Amino acid sequence: MSGRQRRRAAWRRMAGGLLASAFVLAGVTVTADDASREAGAKDVPEWVTQREREFARRYSGVALVGRFSIVDDRGQTKKTGEPERYEILEVSPLPTRNLWLFRARIQYGGGNPVVLPIPLRVLWAGNTPVITLDEQAIPGLGTFSARVMLHGTRYAGTWQHGKTGGHMWGAILPLPSPSESSPEKTSRDD
Repeated sequence: MSGRQRRRAAWRRMAGGLLASAFVLAGVTVTADDASREAGAKDVPEWVTQREREFARRYSGVALVGRFSIVDDRGQTKKTGEPERYEILEVSPLPTRNLWLFRARIQYGGGNPVVLPIPLRVLWAGNTPVITLDEQAIPGLGTFSARVMLHGTRYAGTWQHGKTGGHMWGAILPLPSPSESSPEKTSRDD
């Protein structure tokens, strides 16, 4: 593998970790196991309003498909338009206000995808949800900050990983249902 290929693979691994890192580092002390147990409760937390119910419905079963850029500390774009994709299988509220459990399918650098239960803090700018991270350490990956705004069928935001940061943007698309993506799907002529 050439130096250029190694650098490109490293950037792809980092990009694959960007939103995943946002999911992982929501700035909360709840572990994924705690979040899974809490999410198993049948009761909806009393802080959940109609707006939050709509958020959970709208952003469960979607893929964030778009691009990210890398911008240096002088504001100069170093890399732009690199592809990214993150799948959110389900979003559900946790008992702590503004804390949500995202079941997300994450794939790092061409490896096998893994489904993780990730507690995330979601704050609101008016009626717009914003996934918010503030200098959160991720073991093995580093420290991340991010603001990812979800608006209708689009997302946009900023991210920072040490001295490297940039922008991310794209479309929020529905995931195909299991029957639509199944290779056994056939049509009948009746």
